[in-house]
Amino acid sequence: MASCSTSVPLNSNQKLLKSNNITIKDHSTDINEELKLKSELSTLYKQKPNRRWLFIFRREKIYSYLQKKNKSKVLFRKTLEKIAEPPSILNEDLILATENNIHNFMFNKGYFDVNVDHKTKVKKSTATVNYLVFSNKLYLIDSFAITADDSKIEAIVTKTYKESFLGPGKPFDNILFQLEKRRITNLLNNSGYAEFNPFYIDNLDTDTSNQINKAILHISNPDQKMNHTQYEINQVNIYKDFNSSTQPSYSLTSLNSLNFYNTQTKFYIKNKLLAKKILLRPEMLYSKARLDSTYNRLSQLEFYKFINIETKVDSSKSNKLIHNIFLTPSNKWVFDIGTDLNYTTLRSNAVTSLFGISGYTLLKNRNVFHGAEVFDSKVEVGAELSFLSGSLFNAFNFNFSNSYHLPSFYDITGSFRLSKVLLRPFKVNLKKPDARTSFNLGIELVSLIDFFKYVSFNSGISYNIPINKNSR
Repeated sequence: MASCSTSVPLNSNQKLLKSNNITIKDHSTDINEELKLKSELSTLYKQKPNRRWLFIFRREKIYSYLQKKNKSKVLFRKTLEKIAEPPSILNEDLILATENNIHNFMFNKGYFDVNVDHKTKVKKSTATVNYLVFSNKLYLIDSFAITADDSKIEAIVTKTYKESFLGPGKPFDNILFQLEKRRITNLLNNSGYAEFNPFYIDNLDTDTSNQINKAILHISNPDQKMNHTQYEINQVNIYKDFNSSTQPSYSLTSLNSLNFYNTQTKFYIKNKLLAKKILLRPEMLYSKARLDSTYNRLSQLEFYKFINIETKVDSSKSNKLIHNIFLTPSNKWVFDIGTDLNYTTLRSNAVTSLFGISGYTLLKNRNVFHGAEVFDSKVEVGAELSFLSGSLFNAFNFNFSNSYHLPSFYDITGSFRLSKVLLRPFKVNLKKPDARTSFNLGIELVSLIDFFKYVSFNSGISYNIPINKNSR
């Protein structure tokens, strides 16, 4: 509170920056686009006014107070130092740097004729800076082409021309250009070009000198190479019981052109199931999407603690790859116990205090029949005790639940078959999902001693269907 009355020392030619504002001139887009643009430009300030702490206390005054009391003892100095901010004194160099930031940002969005200026309004010891942005014309692409030194790559990319983020009618926007670079990189990574990265995509070549605005995106070759290497899978090796600290003896078996290296352990998952989850096969072109999907599908099996997919070039063939999949299993059995204590006060005609206690035991098997089936059984018992009333027990509950999870989709309820029939007239072909099927069965007893008691049996079938990385 003492710091609030402290003045901030300023020289005669110094002013505190009170606020920054942006005014956009000659902008033809709608009000929502203009507000969005202002919000983006407001992140480019090189100098910002001092903030307030708890909406009241001025941080620069706290800073000045601590400077004034530099050699004195101040209560809560460490805390105040974290709150304090040096005074934001108006700096012309930072204003010009902000103008340059705004100009570059607008230029990269396609406003090639943009001009940026500022006006400073001074009132006593404070100043407000208003940045004036004359956006002028937004340049749109009239003609767009994608070229490549490698004719094979050019043919692949040209086939997906309609999916491009750039094209006739789109602005010369650097954000769209970065999205296009990412799209092309993903496309080529999924078409065998394992080593391709955005570095090979040159800056957008633009020409606005004539009446037609042209844009050309060019893809270069690696240094001292005639083309990019398109890789094909030569081997897929699966090490089912991998442990980096030991070297067990493996026996090799093959299934669906996959090489399985098995050990003598009795805790294993059948090769047939793993083959369904692994989307990589010899003679396929390398695909990052298939590689990521394989990793995700294996991760959905609760049995494995660590999954590592190594990709390396075959030493005997320069355009062939070897995928080594290392699987480290978790413990097959899981045992868990827990307890919970709670206290409740009920206020009705009389105040009643209840003490609650509950406990549970969970037993889980992560691989029941060597097919990554998961079975878990849980018993939970709880009671509410009232030490101040005539009856010791106020409530009692017992819950016994069992779940059995299968790692694949089984249309037990017929809903998938029904959906395919209903969507057939709309020419929608549903693919069988990579989902988990679960069966649940349980019994629950709840008894409120002076009111009611019930016993319920429950059962269910459910499907856990992943849609993407963030949704299921």
